[in-house]
Amino acid sequence: TEQLITLWILFIITIFGNSVVLYLTWKERKRKSRMTFFVTQLAITEKQAKVLIAVAWTLAFLFSIPTLIIFGKIKLSNGEIQCWALWPDDSYWTPYMTIVALLVYFIPLIIIRCYYFIVIRTIWTKSKAHAVIISNCTDGNFCATYSQRGLISKAKMKAIKYSIVVILAFILCWSPYFLFDILDNFEMLPETKERVYASVFQNLPVLNSAINPIIYCVFST
Repeated sequence: TEQLITLWILFIITIFGNSVVLYLTWKERKRKSRMTFFVTQLAITEKQAKVLIAVAWTLAFLFSIPTLIIFGKIKLSNGEIQCWALWPDDSYWTPYMTIVALLVYFIPLIIIRCYYFIVIRTIWTKSKAHAVIISNCTDGNFCATYSQRGLISKAKMKAIKYSIVVILAFILCWSPYFLFDILDNFEMLPETKERVYASVFQNLPVLNSAINPIIYCVFST
């Protein structure tokens, strides 16, 4: 019951927060700020991006089909009805959770880290080239303008920091959930009657969607 109440609270916060962000983005669409443009592109995209979103939803639906087959309703000893995986044997849980963790968390995380490594390396390389141009510059007015402009404007840097914080929030919210499930399936956790931390870890992924609007508000001030 406590977990259900927590999930409903997080659901309401998520819907309200994201609705406020979309409303403020629409209201300030004429400001042309980088943060507004950045978030708008996440919600309102061009034709090519819409095609990619359609492909993503299609793949998500196809990957969800096994869940419709695997899970079903069971009645617990206390009379409560819950949705559980109906495996022929409990040993099926370990490979199932391992595959889910790889596809949903670890592989996307590796891809995200690779992309950010490329971004950081590009910035580092261009910063060296920028320093060389400044050191060899002879035109006073051009040098002053080029030096003041810098490699990355403050607005661009703010957008980069925003995306990094969003990804860090994703890692912090999802890592405990998958690590706990993997350790639990491999029976590497101590058996206790009351595992309160299990409920906390299972609610963290939902919290990720709830804190994203807060992150946006912090970076928009």
